[in-house]
Amino acid sequence: MMKRDPEPRITRYFELAFPGTSAQKTAKAKTHTPTRKRTALFVPTKTLTERVGFRPAPFSAGVQITHDVHPLLKTVFREGEIGQRYGRHGLERDLSRQQIIIYTLVVWNGKLLFYRRAKEQGASARERRYLGDERLRGRVSVGFGGHKTINDVEHATNQLLLLGELFPGLMPEMTNIVGLNSGVLYEVEEETGVRPSDIRRLMLLGGFRDLRERPTRATRIPVGHVHSAIAALVELKKETPITVGKLQFPAHEVADAWWVPVGRAMTEFKKHRHDMESWSEIMIREFLPRLRRVTEKTTEGIVINFR
Repeated sequence: MMKRDPEPRITRYFELAFPGTSAQKTAKAKTHTPTRKRTALFVPTKTLTERVGFRPAPFSAGVQITHDVHPLLKTVFREGEIGQRYGRHGLERDLSRQQIIIYTLVVWNGKLLFYRRAKEQGASARERRYLGDERLRGRVSVGFGGHKTINDVEHATNQLLLLGELFPGLMPEMTNIVGLNSGVLYEVEEETGVRPSDIRRLMLLGGFRDLRERPTRATRIPVGHVHSAIAALVELKKETPITVGKLQFPAHEVADAWWVPVGRAMTEFKKHRHDMESWSEIMIREFLPRLRRVTEKTTEGIVINFR
């Protein structure tokens, strides 16, 4: 199996021990060399809103949600394309196209992983070029994920060469399916050190759009107006502490991380509500309470079990 090219970034890591293990928080360095311009998988906004049954969230009319993940995935698989994020005609400036993010919670042994994004202060001039979105820096979050890039699609294309020869008409849709699959696992592994062998199951819970923030001169186009999320959750195996009982975070992107019992997630959200990432609020208020209702026997979500 061909390996996905790394995202362009220069990285220092810190580690968070699992509760109850003897491992301590440490730091180490690792470097990735910048190679590619930033790209993203997108779907036309009109197509997405017409085909997916979004409805206002109970806590805010500016948040659109769906718990039926199937039409959302079908739309992304069939209509998804890759575009440049920046530049005159980039996706970050285009309200007519929605960049698709799989926004993933990480749960282990009944605990939800919280973290705070790094700020620009303390980063070297070279590292500042590869910091996350400036609109999210310093905020508390529970979601891991990133843009599905040309690397994901090319990786999928290479995996599907034989299928492309046999069924050329299926190639674009299958490329998006495999690209999304490898992309979500890669993002979680890159941002936390979690490997597929550490995962008990991946749960797809639905999707959402966040239109609460209005464009201003200061914020330009808000994140939520050009991004739509597929809500997901990765549940780690209880009996498999990652490597030596630690999660590993890129220190220039994550300033701190901690575990919170799932039952106290709302309390923790209220504690940080003034600097909580808006998408994390949506996950905690709308999707986390519904986890027990998402099983293999329901149609509200999709559960993928790992061996």
